[in-house]
Amino acid sequence: MKTLFKFFICKVLIVIVASNSFAQGDCDIIKMVGRKGDLYLYKDCRGKTITAKYKPDQQAKFIGGWDALVKYVYKNLDAPTEKDGGIVEVLVLVDKDGSVLFSSIHEGMGKPYDQLALNLVNKMPKLQPAKHKGKNIRSVVVLEIPFAS
Repeated sequence: MKTLFKFFICKVLIVIVASNSFAQGDCDIIKMVGRKGDLYLYKDCRGKTITAKYKPDQQAKFIGGWDALVKYVYKNLDAPTEKDGGIVEVLVLVDKDGSVLFSSIHEGMGKPYDQLALNLVNKMPKLQPAKHKGKNIRSVVVLEIPFAS
């Protein structure tokens, strides 16, 4: 059992080091494969594991905060009007430089709202990256995209 545990710890450390070489646009991330401690684990199209911190010291956020995010949404979103207002929550994998690597619906309102929210998040400017122990890190954050009625 101790050998298996040591192997797993060694494998996780190798994955963390290997994930630092991920290049955006090189390969799309296809799915989240799990969570271990404070790390989310993703697999890209080549089977490479990519890690992201779940609980950093400072979470990634839209530059300017919630008010700036709402202004960005209303300026750049042409939403359908057949539903009352609501919020689509988008899970976003944010790289060390603040760019969006991957996004998926965390809590949706149904089509076409979910797709509009994903498109908006994928086109948004760089976010302020998360920080852990003073360094920019890859992290996961949930952004709320509001739709007015």
